[in-house]
Amino acid sequence: MTLIGLWVLVTYLPKTPYAVQAWSLLLLIYAVSILDFFESGRTGSGRVFLIALPVLSLLLFDVRAGLLTLGVSLLTLGVFGWLYVTARLSVSSEVANSTSLAIWLSNSAVFSFTAVLLMVSANYLINRLVKSVISLEASVRQTEDLLSLQQAVFDSTTDGILAVDRTGKITTFNRKFVELWGIPEALMASRDDEALIAVVLNQMKDPTEFKTRVKACLLYTSPSPRDRTISYA
Repeated sequence: MTLIGLWVLVTYLPKTPYAVQAWSLLLLIYAVSILDFFESGRTGSGRVFLIALPVLSLLLFDVRAGLLTLGVSLLTLGVFGWLYVTARLSVSSEVANSTSLAIWLSNSAVFSFTAVLLMVSANYLINRLVKSVISLEASVRQTEDLLSLQQAVFDSTTDGILAVDRTGKITTFNRKFVELWGIPEALMASRDDEALIAVVLNQMKDPTEFKTRVKACLLYTSPSPRDRTISYA
């Protein structure tokens, strides 16, 4: 409990660097594994904590940190194996067989294989995630470039262009449309087509004819975005 309390204190201190928080977590896990090895019959849980160390290091930092903690874990196993085999660290009779040299080496080999397998799996998943994020970012940039190109084409025309979706919300427009009809910036930002049409109608001599033209162009009913775009010369 004291170790956990110290880790919580370090982690939640104001402006604590990420590296300090991460390494404090790893040191806490390592300390718990050491305590488990010192208690008779707890060698199994101690190995579990040691397996978690290189995997967490890989996730929190990089492959080098994972290999470093893997080496520390193997060294720790070797030290405690020597202490058990030479009887410098006593264990209860119930777990005496598990601390024999042959069994300890066998268990250590299984530990090493498991730790390496988990690290390779974690590294593979991280690489896949990074590639997915990079691909997504590239796709977003490409979409933004296409939208910027489309907007540049719209703004370069001499006609006012307004496009809306099936719900009546404005999807795009060019600056010429805003200038032709004197549309307030706040209204264009709201993307409210009904309010915008009302402003346009107030400036027309024959608003009824304009409404008829809108319906004839299938502004809200056509499935094609191209058919739902009206040019205002």
